[in-house]
Amino acid sequence: MKKDTITASGQSSVTVYDFGAHVTSWKNASGKEILYTSPSAKLDGSKAIRGGIPICFPQFGKKGPLRQHGFARNSFWTPDESFGSTEDGPALKYTLRDTGETRQSAWPHSFEAAYFVTLAPDGNSLTVELQVKNTNKNGEEFSFTTALHSYFCCNSQETTLSEYSGLKYEDNIESGVEKTQHGIIEFGKEVDRVYLGTKSTLSLPSANLVIEKVNMPDAVVWNPYIEKTAALSDMPDDDWKKFICIEPGRIGEPAFVKPGETWTCSLTLLSTS
Repeated sequence: MKKDTITASGQSSVTVYDFGAHVTSWKNASGKEILYTSPSAKLDGSKAIRGGIPICFPQFGKKGPLRQHGFARNSFWTPDESFGSTEDGPALKYTLRDTGETRQSAWPHSFEAAYFVTLAPDGNSLTVELQVKNTNKNGEEFSFTTALHSYFCCNSQETTLSEYSGLKYEDNIESGVEKTQHGIIEFGKEVDRVYLGTKSTLSLPSANLVIEKVNMPDAVVWNPYIEKTAALSDMPDDDWKKFICIEPGRIGEPAFVKPGETWTCSLTLLSTS
């Protein structure tokens, strides 16, 4: 498993593994870690890395016939060694294409996915962009669901979220039953919800973080709390206290891509501390 690191102003840096094109660390200019990655995460390719920003593709969760969250996060992506700094800052590029194994799966399409990771020159902004091209030669359109399953460092016990009141959500604790959010979200229990039709800009005040998303209308809010964390072999029992997941995605309505066309989404994180 290969990892790459890019740096910018101050103590800022971003670390990405080729397994899953997985961003595992982003430190802002002051050296503060923004992303939570479990100290027990497997970094040998035996399973998806726990924490950071996993790429869920071409299926989010169990919304389809594939294994949970699809195959992208469990695949080795190809780094583009010739790709370097852009006008937006130091950057990395990774590519994933269909293989014999994926073509034998329940999602058998030909595709090319490109993933760009860009650190702003001031170190206080990180942008990731996913591009998915349909390379089917049989003229077949394909569809998929996707999410950028972001884990953010914060004290979950002191975190509340106020931007979701009035929104419909699927409650995965109760097998996806649809509910309406009333008031703030608190984390005194397991929370696993897909909020539909969220704003393009969200925030995580307890982390001094602004989250900007493009072409991802939905957002998952997740924290495993006590019992679920105890059942996770790749996370210490008390680490549910150290993060909240806010995961921009296209989940409620799949993305549809015609042959030769490319679908794009992006996520920009702004650190204000």
